[in-house]
Parts: sequence; structure tokens; C-alpha cells
Amino acid sequence: MNKYTEEEVVRPPDSDKMFLRFNMQPLNGVVFGEIIWPIEINEGIEIYNGGGIQFLRDGKEEISYANGKIILSKVWYSNGKLFNTTTYDEDQQTEGEYKQWHSNGTLWHYNYKTITKPKEWLDLEEYLDFGINRSWYANGALQQEILYYNDENHGISNFKISEKQWYNSGQLRMHLNFGDLKSFGNGQKDSQVLVGTNKWWYENGNLETEVYYKEEEIFVNHIHKHNSDG
Repeated sequence: MNKYTEEEVVRPPDSDKMFLRFNMQPLNGVVFGEIIWPIEINEGIEIYNGGGIQFLRDGKEEISYANGKIILSKVWYSNGKLFNTTTYDEDQQTEGEYKQWHSNGTLWHYNYKTITKPKEWLDLEEYLDFGINRSWYANGALQQEILYYNDENHGISNFKISEKQWYNSGQLRMHLNFGDLKSFGNGQKDSQVLVGTNKWWYENGNLETEVYYKEEEIFVNHIHKHNSDG
């Protein structure tokens, strides 16, 4: 695949395509560039990424195009480690896999969207796409996993089905199941309610709370609480 610098390509106003500057043909190839982060953005993200984001200030970027449209982007930290990879569809929306790494090379974030309905979701209606979103601690331990679906026809985006969170030690912290949106009034934004059985654990593995929600959290059948020390 042909390689180009940012100075060799151009995107005309109101166009969703990139063109070669010298002949104005739709770009088929890879464009290389550098990542320059403003100080205020760098400092904000650095806290969230455990201090690793400083390596992104002088990182590198590689964007692949087909017929003028982005199909894949990759970003590297200045230490040479890969920061993220993103794939795009014909409408320039992210699709398929998205991966992000900590600056030490361990996987940090993973998101996958598919139009194929997973077996465990066969009782749901036909939505446009499903997804799984995972994130990891810098030590490689799994931190969070969210199953969700999107339905663009009805304006639904990232609608949670279930969520799990783990402690840094690897012990499961919570397992939640979500239902429909509910309005709580007083100007509050509508949010999803918990349904079915939901559990929370202490870091030592002892169960902290188990709650069963029925009919949009109106009825709570049982609650169990256990001491953190057993």
C-alpha cells in the first residue's frame, strides 16, 4: 500500500473523502502523522490512564484509506508501543474491533460491535448491532465488561444488557443486569433500571449484597448483606 505524508493529501470542504493533492484522485493508501496533545488535554487524560498518556504527546499516527475513506487508524505512543486501533465502515462510523493499550503494552480497552445476535441474547428483538466492551488494569487484570446493543432506528445507543466489574486482584466486584429506561422526574436524565438478580462482592470474595429487582425496581424480593471479613 502506498504511503503519504499529511502534506501530500487534502480533504476538500464539505467532503467526506481524502484526495491526493497533486492529482485530486481519491486516496488509496496510508497517511502518516504525528500526535501533538495540548497540555491541558494531556494532563486530564494522564490521570485516567495511570500516568501512561505522557508517552502519547510525541506519538505517531497511521490512517489507511480506500477510495478516499478511512478504513483503519492506528496510533502509537512515543515509546513505540501501540496506543489504539480503530476500524471504520463506509459511513465513516466505527465498526468491528476497537483496541487500546496501556503504555506498558498491556491491553487497556476492547470494544467489539457485530450485527450477529449472540446466542445468549436470542430472547431480544432484532436490533441493529450488539457489542461487548472490556477494559483492563495496567497489570493485565480484567477491570470491566459490558454487553450492550444499539438500535439506530429508535435512537438507542450503548444500551446496557449486563455489566461486570472486577477488583485489581481479579476478584469479581459486581454483576448487574439492566432493563428499560425509566424517568425519575425532577429534571433528571432517564436511566436504565436494574432487573433480575444483581450481586456485589467484597475484595476478599465474600458476598456483600444480593438484590432481586422485579418490574422496574418496584419490588425488591430479597436482600443479603455479608461482612467484609466473613
